Amino acid sequence: FWLKQCSVNVIMAEATYDGLQQEASSNLLLSPRSQANAEHHFARVQWRVGAVASVLLYFGAAVAVYPQIEDWTTLETLYFSVEVLTTVGYGDVAPTHSTTRLFAIFHILFGLMVMLSVVGEMLGDMVEQFFDDVVDAIHDNIAEGGDSDSKLANFLQRCAILGFMIACGAGFFHYLEGVPWIDCVYFCVVTVTTIGLGDVTPQTDEGRLFAIFWMLGGVTAMGWTVSAFSEMLLERMRHTFHDQLTLGDVDLAKVGGEDMSVDRMEFYRHYLIEKGFIDQAQFQLMVDNFNALDVNGDGEINVEDIELHKVTTSPDRKTKV
Repeated sequence: FWLKQCSVNVIMAEATYDGLQQEASSNLLLSPRSQANAEHHFARVQWRVGAVASVLLYFGAAVAVYPQIEDWTTLETLYFSVEVLTTVGYGDVAPTHSTTRLFAIFHILFGLMVMLSVVGEMLGDMVEQFFDDVVDAIHDNIAEGGDSDSKLANFLQRCAILGFMIACGAGFFHYLEGVPWIDCVYFCVVTVTTIGLGDVTPQTDEGRLFAIFWMLGGVTAMGWTVSAFSEMLLERMRHTFHDQLTLGDVDLAKVGGEDMSVDRMEFYRHYLIEKGFIDQAQFQLMVDNFNALDVNGDGEINVEDIELHKVTTSPDRKTKV
């Protein structure tokens, strides 16, 4: 049923996208950039639907195979599948037959590819958003503000959510399994970090049923927390780029030379080197690259330079030389 629903969603997305393309071509409502954005959005929709279908296929295959050979219950099958998908791997439920171990080889690899693709998409979104923020900030000349503080608040909020998940997990695990509190907290931390040592695991059906949902929620909360921490670090890096130099930071005698003045290019060089983005050798490499492209030596790269560059680098010219 769910696979059928995913197929219907893809078809509807394709029909919507085709309609936008026809409307754009007839009314010229979408610019090439807008059309590219629409294509990107449609590709993301396809990927998400495919991810959902892959997860359902992963669990469906497990339920169809493991109980038939290992004599597992559906609960134990789902419990094992979530252990694999979250890479926790306690080891308390594992295949013992050669047939199911052969199936598990491909099942585990498929599950990890699904998980890594989801994580990769999340990281890609985070990095893409970071560079978009940097470009927007440079373009709009954003002044110093409280963005870094908001990222810190977001990180602390995620830490609070993670702490709440660990506390809830420890409480339920203590109630369902009767394990000492220190072991409960230990079990929860080992789980959310996906270490999965396996020395403390749920033994009852109720505990495993709870662990199925709690593993997914706890590992997700841990991923959110790590993501928020990374975003906070990236935000601090972005603010480092926006920190402005003051007149007190510019040594006119050192930067400007004997004339005690700094032109635009000298300021750019001093800013980039002072902020640690490049060193003197890298800046000189850029200057040499520009000089090589400025064939006529007029201080600008124009059509004449391009034509001269073609002539000087053509095969006939090299042969004559």
